[in-house]
Amino acid sequence: MSLSCVEDLLREVANKMNEFLLRVDRFERGFQAEEKVGRYIFTLALLDYIINRCKPFRVTRELDLISFNCDGRYLLIQTDSWKSSWDDPYVGSKIKRNVFANTLFEYYTQITSKLPKDIWTNEEYEFFNQLGKVNRITIGDTALPRPTEQLYVTWLMYRTPPIEVSVNEYRFREPTISIRPNFSSPEIEEVVFMADIVIPEPGEPIPLVVDYNAYLYPSTGKIRETTMNENEKYIQIGRQGTCLIKDKLLNEFNRLMDLFNGAFTFATAYLLY
Repeated sequence: MSLSCVEDLLREVANKMNEFLLRVDRFERGFQAEEKVGRYIFTLALLDYIINRCKPFRVTRELDLISFNCDGRYLLIQTDSWKSSWDDPYVGSKIKRNVFANTLFEYYTQITSKLPKDIWTNEEYEFFNQLGKVNRITIGDTALPRPTEQLYVTWLMYRTPPIEVSVNEYRFREPTISIRPNFSSPEIEEVVFMADIVIPEPGEPIPLVVDYNAYLYPSTGKIRETTMNENEKYIQIGRQGTCLIKDKLLNEFNRLMDLFNGAFTFATAYLLY
């Protein structure tokens, strides 16, 4: 089986995310005279939009991590600390001086003041465990916890209901898309697709689990696949499994992008009125 399904999945994710970051970058450029306050405005608009669109579970005391139930999907957004940023003369003064950023921040603090702080609620914990073990889309890089030039978001996780298919006697499960933005320009550094191939072992109580990973580097257009021992058999199973779950996974990615694009429309309309 060819690489086509894997390539289609990775390129569609990269193209849509790049388009989105370019839109936000143009939005940010409208605030160049105000020291890049646009990314604070947009990120606050994103948070405020999702608070009204989804059910929030909790927020941390620093206001930097908030979790939601978005139509049966678990969404967690990690930003830099708004609370400490407010007192930071470099960041806080920018927000305070700008009427749009200031109003959006005040709304965010007002709404989140009613939410449980820090500790997982029973409702959130139960909901989280109802979903797939992995089955998620992540944006950001936990190894480099800093926001991009376009967004004040350091990490985002969107966890979907279970997605699993069978490829002959093998199970293909726990698909994950990981997107790593470039931290200084409106583009994607890398998109990674990961899934498990579960291989039954006759006479063994625990099946063999093999990782299938595919990497896209948009700057070069190159795609790389890896699996245990670079075994061609497992690569073919990975490609077959990707073809079977591609549409479902892209549907989940598009749900997430709909939230982003809705927030963009909200931010633009807010500034106009």
